[in-house]
Amino acid sequence: MNKVFTKVQEPASFSGGQSAWQQYLNKNLNRDKPVEKGAPPGKFQVNLSFIVDQDGDIRDVVAETNPGYFTKDEAIRFMLSNPKWIPAKQNGHNVSSRVKLSITFSITEE
Repeated sequence: MNKVFTKVQEPASFSGGQSAWQQYLNKNLNRDKPVEKGAPPGKFQVNLSFIVDQDGDIRDVVAETNPGYFTKDEAIRFMLSNPKWIPAKQNGHNVSSRVKLSITFSITEE
């Protein structure tokens, strides 16, 4: 069954919950990349869409927005480096689902 669900009874989630996600994000996202590419101070949000398959693997990562300064590429690289997620469930079975989330790069003046 290769159907990808957009609405599920239990959405896919990062193993360990929101606090584990925040720790993983802080540790593994290269926040210096936009600065290295000349980004001015500000917030740069990349909206992502990706599939968490029934085994918990992330694939087909697409940036729906690209604020520039290599933020899109870094956000995609980061998502593809994620460990397995907890797959979505529909009627008690693991299913592939489309997930949308945003990653924001905050650049401050030195």
